[in-house]
Amino acid sequence: MIETTPTDCEKDLALIHLLEELALNTWPAQITQRMSNWTLRAAKGITKRANSVHAWGAIPAHTRWLEEIEGFYLRLSLPVHFHISPASDPGLVPQLLSNGYKEVTQTMLQTAATSEVLTATQKVSNWSSLTVERLSAPSEEWLDRYMEFEEFPAPRREFMKQLCAAIGPESVHLLARVDGEAAGMATAVTERGWTGLTNVITSERFRRKGVGTAMLQAAAQWSDEKGAEGMYLQVLADNDAALNLYAKAGFTKLYDYFYLVKE
Repeated sequence: MIETTPTDCEKDLALIHLLEELALNTWPAQITQRMSNWTLRAAKGITKRANSVHAWGAIPAHTRWLEEIEGFYLRLSLPVHFHISPASDPGLVPQLLSNGYKEVTQTMLQTAATSEVLTATQKVSNWSSLTVERLSAPSEEWLDRYMEFEEFPAPRREFMKQLCAAIGPESVHLLARVDGEAAGMATAVTERGWTGLTNVITSERFRRKGVGTAMLQAAAQWSDEKGAEGMYLQVLADNDAALNLYAKAGFTKLYDYFYLVKE
């Protein structure tokens, strides 16, 4: 028997599959339904991540797959979003485009070694009074300031509280303070040797002063303590401020993904 080893392309695809799966676990949906390798997710329309079809692998063999998926979201009064990544079937995008879907929300997944983030974020802030607290669950203050900094509508607060409570893997919620005042927050979730970052936000008046870097440093320290050698995050392709912050911390793009939507 001839022994074969995975090609670089196969290794990359295996890693993409893994990180796509881990990323779903950092952002639980209220309703999920499996269709072959795909997962249909819904959460009252709050965020595309929690309200989309994660289309991994081959298109389902069932001939009425699109009709049934559209029916799933129609019953919930939600638009239909497909999450498209390099793990998706190459024939899926042309098929959806021909059925009236449009591309939106170009995003990328970036990765870094935990050790590299620790090194790159050693100089953390221009504020000597900056601290980063670890919370096992988001406090009322964390939720209030998160909503304020993101300028989200009030109904989303309960969603965020429920989402954070539903995270299965081990997680920590970070709260940065300057002179005791809340200045930023983030969530880190660790699973299978990787730590995912989400909910990263800094108060507008504390931006570009090292608060984001301090939270990345705190997340990397926690990741290292948990034995997770890799870190990843998802960021919009046009978010220049976040891209600059993450690049300085050692993160680089692994792959792009986007959504196809039919209203």
